[in-house]
Amino acid sequence: MAQFDNLSGGSGLSGGLSDSPFLPVTEAFLPNLYLDQDSARIEWYIEPGYYLYRNRFAYQNQHGEALEASYPEGLSIFDEFYQQDLEVYYDQLSTPLNMVGDEEVLYLQFQGCAEAGLCYPPTWVGFDIDRSIGAVGYRGQLPSGPEIVALGATSSNSGSNAQADGLPTFKIGVFAGLLVLLGATIYVYRKAS
Repeated sequence: MAQFDNLSGGSGLSGGLSDSPFLPVTEAFLPNLYLDQDSARIEWYIEPGYYLYRNRFAYQNQHGEALEASYPEGLSIFDEFYQQDLEVYYDQLSTPLNMVGDEEVLYLQFQGCAEAGLCYPPTWVGFDIDRSIGAVGYRGQLPSGPEIVALGATSSNSGSNAQADGLPTFKIGVFAGLLVLLGATIYVYRKAS
């Protein structure tokens, strides 16, 4: 059976297992946020042997409002984990992002897999933004993020899902993540047997 240690960046769910053949999620998928005067983009570096799902991205600001993104055409594959054809990205990805300019925080959710047989749970990362000096700070992986109304949605969400202090709320994300992690564990175990 494949061992899991720090697959999602040290969530404590691995129970101290070690010697995982898989990279931690934040090493397998590396996002960078670049800002210009009137535009923004996420540049992804994806480790060889790993891929990201097109329909599993979501972007929100500190107010819980969904942000729109554009995607290039990906590669269509039959995904064993979801048992359907899905569009995925390998190697690198550039995603233009519509930001209105008042964002102080960008929350980004993504999900990807290793070709060797592991699908990571949906993962949140964050960026702090200071447009007055044109600076971006990477928060890294977050334990949770704002509630997502529809993953991969391209329209704005008018409701606010953020707490008053600007920290993300979280409702069913951990439960869904645990289910995905359990499914990945079973999938890898069966593949290793």
